[in-house]
Amino acid sequence: MATWRDGPQYAPMTRPSAFTEPSSALALDPPAAESVLPSAPEQQPRSFEPPRDPGPPLEAVVATPADQRDPAEPFAVATSTLTGSAWSSAHSTAVAPVATGAVWAADQPWQSQYPPPDATTAAFPAPGTPQWFGPSAYQAPPPAPVVITPSTVLEASYYPLVITLVVGAVVGLLAPSVASFTLLLGIIFLSSGQTVAYRRIMLRNIAIGIAGVLVFLFLIFQFFNVIFAGPNLEVDPFVVAANWILLASTIGIQYAAMRSGERPERRPS
Repeated sequence: MATWRDGPQYAPMTRPSAFTEPSSALALDPPAAESVLPSAPEQQPRSFEPPRDPGPPLEAVVATPADQRDPAEPFAVATSTLTGSAWSSAHSTAVAPVATGAVWAADQPWQSQYPPPDATTAAFPAPGTPQWFGPSAYQAPPPAPVVITPSTVLEASYYPLVITLVVGAVVGLLAPSVASFTLLLGIIFLSSGQTVAYRRIMLRNIAIGIAGVLVFLFLIFQFFNVIFAGPNLEVDPFVVAANWILLASTIGIQYAAMRSGERPERRPS
């Protein structure tokens, strides 16, 4: 069944029984807002003085519009020559003369205060060349020159090692047991790999090789002494010679490494 909610054409012709007339008319317009501005004083303040030189009336003051660009005109384009490098062509445009007191405009070209770099003295190689894919020479600074003196060579050879081998080479001629002890101590120094300043692995291999040769000679001599009833073969002279060989190898290798400009290996603190 249609009701008045379906449209005014379905509204009932008679009022419902509970309908009553309103007691007063309803105003649809919002109430007028009261003015909060204070009214002008009736009497002029005593401290007020009219200006001596009154300006133009406020009705005659009109704001001056700022200069506006005509949208129909094209933008000003800064032209520059295409010769030279990309940097020079992008920054070699001459600045337009500006009148005194004028403000820089957005259509003026920018001028750098620094000269462009010279393309002929570039620090990087050309792309595609073998130097482009290799390490640059500017990554590592050149090593500081080392003054080669007897003191610096002995310091690189490690003073305790040099003294030990010298004692074994000299005193070992009279006491072969001392030469054996000093040679063993020198091999231990070089095997640790933290004594000399240059080419530690090479000297360690030389020391191990000398020790292996001496052990082989000792076994051979013992075999001949047991098999043949002749004079006993001793390995003591070879031990003294091994002290001299190890001492000369250490000093010579350190000198050669320093002369070739190698970097010293870091020693533990």
